[in-house]
Amino acid sequence: MGDAITSTASIYQPLSPAKKEIRLLELLPPPPDDQIFASCRLSTVSLLDDELRFTALSYVWGSPTATNTILLNGIRRQVTKNPAAAMKRLTSMARAFRRARNVFLLWADAVCINQDDNSEKSHQVSLMDDLCTSATSVYSWFGTESCIPTAIKTLEIVYRELQENEEKGHMAENLIWLRQHPVLYVEDSPRDEQTLIPNRHWTALQDFADLPYWSRMWIFQETVLSRPNQLVFMGSAGARISGDKLERAPG
Repeated sequence: MGDAITSTASIYQPLSPAKKEIRLLELLPPPPDDQIFASCRLSTVSLLDDELRFTALSYVWGSPTATNTILLNGIRRQVTKNPAAAMKRLTSMARAFRRARNVFLLWADAVCINQDDNSEKSHQVSLMDDLCTSATSVYSWFGTESCIPTAIKTLEIVYRELQENEEKGHMAENLIWLRQHPVLYVEDSPRDEQTLIPNRHWTALQDFADLPYWSRMWIFQETVLSRPNQLVFMGSAGARISGDKLERAPG
C-alpha cells in the first residue's frame, strides 16, 4: 500500500482549477517488454491556452479487475484493458508525429486524472464540456471484439454507396446497389429464426450496435460535443471510421 501511495504522489502534482489545468500524455516509443502496452509521460497544461493541441480518448473503462501494464513517467501502472489497448494502437500515430517533429498529446481520463483524489476528479468532470470542445480530435475506442473490423467494413460500404447514389440522384433505399456487393447477401452464417439474412456482415453490424460503448454515460458528451470531421472511431485489427461516415452510413 505504501508503494502505491508514494507512486501516485510522485506522478500527480496538484492542478490549478483557476487556470483550468489538465494533464496530457505524451506517448513515447514502445518499451521492449511486450507485457507493457504503452509508455507515456505526463505534462500539465491549461485549457485557457489558445495554442493547445491535443487528442481526447473516449472508451469504455471495462472491468476494474482486468488490467494491463503501462509505464507512466517511468513507473509501472495498471489500467483497464480498453485504454491500454487504445494507447498501444495510438503509439504508432505518435511515432509519425515525432518523425514530423511534432508531439502527439493525448487526454485519457483514467490516466490523466488522479483517480485517488476525489476533489480533483470532481473538478475535472466539470471541465468535460471545455475539454471536448478544445480537443483538436477525439478518438473513440470501441474495443477488441471480433465483430468490430467486419462491422466497420460494412459501414464503409454502405456510406460509399449512399454517397454515390446521392450524387447520381438515385434512391439508395431500393437496395439495388446491394447487387454489387455479394459479400453482403451471401449466406455465410448459420441460419436461425431470428436472422433475416444469415450473413456475417449484418450479424457483425448487429453485434456492433450492442457494444457496451454505446451505453456509456459520457458517450453523448464526448461525441456530440466533438465535431464529426474530427471524430474517429477505432477498433482492433486497424479498424477505423470517421465520425461523419458513421453518422451518415445508417442513412
